[in-house]
Amino acid sequence: MAWQSSVVATSVFLLAPAAAHSKSCPPEALGVARTIEVGTRGGIQVGLKTYPRSLVLDDHEIVLTFDDGPSVQTTPRILDALAAECVKATFFLVGRNAEALPALVTREVSEGHTVGHHTFSHPARTLRQMSEKAGQEEIIKGFEADDRAAYGTASGARRCRFSGFRASPTRQSS
Repeated sequence: MAWQSSVVATSVFLLAPAAAHSKSCPPEALGVARTIEVGTRGGIQVGLKTYPRSLVLDDHEIVLTFDDGPSVQTTPRILDALAAECVKATFFLVGRNAEALPALVTREVSEGHTVGHHTFSHPARTLRQMSEKAGQEEIIKGFEADDRAAYGTASGARRCRFSGFRASPTRQSS
């Protein structure tokens, strides 16, 4: 079993001007029009930076993702802005940042956002340039740090966006 197989689906929240609103959202707020699950079984190759396709979106829909956090300088402001518009996003965490700022990770989760894993240290070399063992250790250490920050234990859901938007050599050959 390749180590990438521990990566599972992540939620993507799609925003549109005609979004339905809850009672607590003002009518002028953007809101969330729909949520789609992006599965990774068998690999996912979405993202125009590296792959030739993207998610299928309706007119005026966008997907919000934030990488490399949490950050004490930006994450609280992002969360406040999202809350003001009744919008959800996906946050891909760097483990060492989550370890240092668990309250922000807890806030992301408690406010209904999807939290995904990036890596532990966001290595200067992409995972593609690391040995499988070193890459696996980097990812697992990130999973564990993020899960402890979000859930108090190292056993949460596994959602990962690989550094450098690249697949590993093992994934490419399969």
